[in-house]
Amino acid sequence: MGPKELEVSTYERRSRLNGRTALAYIRVSVVGDRAKRGRFESPDLQRAAIDGWCQARGIEVVDEIRDLNRSGGHLTRPGLEQAMGLVPTLADGIVVARGDRASRRALDGLGLLDQLEKAGGWIAAADGTIDTSTRTAKMATTMHFAMAENELERYRETSAVVHERAIVDKGRHMGGTPFGYRRDVDKRLVIDTPEAKWVKWIFLQRADGRGWASMSRELTECGVRQGTGRKLTHHMLRRMVTHRVYLGVAYHGKHVHPDAHPALIDPVLFEAANRVLPGAPPPRAGRVNVIGGLPRCAGCSYVLKPLITRAGDYRWLCRTLLAEQSATHECPAPARIRGSEHDTLRRLVVDAAKEFAVSVGVETTDDQRFEAAQRARLDAEHILDEISTLKMRKTLGPERWDKLLREASQSLEAAKIEETRAQTHKRVNRRVWLPDAFDHLTPEEQRGELRTLVRCVMVEAGEEPLADRVHVLLADDPVELPRQGVASVARRWTPQDRSPVPAEAAL
Repeated sequence: MGPKELEVSTYERRSRLNGRTALAYIRVSVVGDRAKRGRFESPDLQRAAIDGWCQARGIEVVDEIRDLNRSGGHLTRPGLEQAMGLVPTLADGIVVARGDRASRRALDGLGLLDQLEKAGGWIAAADGTIDTSTRTAKMATTMHFAMAENELERYRETSAVVHERAIVDKGRHMGGTPFGYRRDVDKRLVIDTPEAKWVKWIFLQRADGRGWASMSRELTECGVRQGTGRKLTHHMLRRMVTHRVYLGVAYHGKHVHPDAHPALIDPVLFEAANRVLPGAPPPRAGRVNVIGGLPRCAGCSYVLKPLITRAGDYRWLCRTLLAEQSATHECPAPARIRGSEHDTLRRLVVDAAKEFAVSVGVETTDDQRFEAAQRARLDAEHILDEISTLKMRKTLGPERWDKLLREASQSLEAAKIEETRAQTHKRVNRRVWLPDAFDHLTPEEQRGELRTLVRCVMVEAGEEPLADRVHVLLADDPVELPRQGVASVARRWTPQDRSPVPAEAAL
């Protein structure tokens, strides 16, 4: 049997264990004209490599998922999160053309493998850079992820040099062509007269105190569009007015080149358009959102985005509803809360926290439960250490030793859970006074107390009364939530997912 046949037979054995269906995952950082240039990273060539690999091993590709114009430097990609959520229900694993299509970070890549393994799935690369079928292959996979991360860092260092030369030496604006300009043969910005007059109009209108939405509507009625045909929304106008490119400045990060191209407005008008208008809501930095960070969309479990209305209230939106489309996930049932409902939402959260503080605080008046749980956990660890020795295995015999080892491990896990619960009760026990004192605390103190007592607040989509759509999950609820910097998948939450209240906590 040759090396090729041996490689195929290895995966055939692995396929029998893990199933014979897979998802084709394709990622491209910047699409551009890769297909015309025949680059391997083009979506069509990646799919061809995946199909060839799967056909050689008898694996059926049941679906294709793409992440176009997405970096491999992080895992918060809609397509990847969708693929992770479909394993192992729709497919048994995921196949990519190359290992760096899955991740360009060693830690993220290994975390991806671990997450799929725990879910009962697998991931492989058509070029062999991801292979977990053997111990040696796993070691090689780790090395390939490290090499991909090194390549990413090298690319970023090269990009920094390119940006510096383009901006400082040549005076070129990096990024897309701003509205009001076009590119000349040297790729520098020159004035686009038809658009430029509207840029000055936007700055003048804003300097006079006109609202973003009103300006956007008038521009749409006048037929003003971007070069791509998109409307100038109020979000785009808000960002446009803050861009120093209209002062003639080319900049990117720390690299700045003044007078790089013709300016469309003067510094006085720029400052006037960017001043804080009288009667506008106070800056967000000076306000304390007491329940900030707690409300989440039940459709995807991600944190709702708080936005300040003109009245100074907060309204909440699932990030998939934002006009700038900044969400990194797909949500089947995005939730929203109107500004007029914010006070009701705050009251529901505070009432649930007060009730929880009383029920927990009444249960115990000292630290005896926590101390007992801590002792039990230490005893369980000591017993497990004693049993885990080879000497004890010889003394007890393999069968009895295995049984006692499993029992000791289970006892330790149970002791750890009890210690965590006791720690929660111990921490909250000092807040028996919260129902009476909460309203007299500062906003910062109220926010801190709520974050201690409340895990999150799930908000369902719909037009039903807010009390029927809001579910306050307390601190002892072990619900799994997406977190920044951690590989996670958007998943729908329902009231049936609420953890049952332990009998001892209900007393």
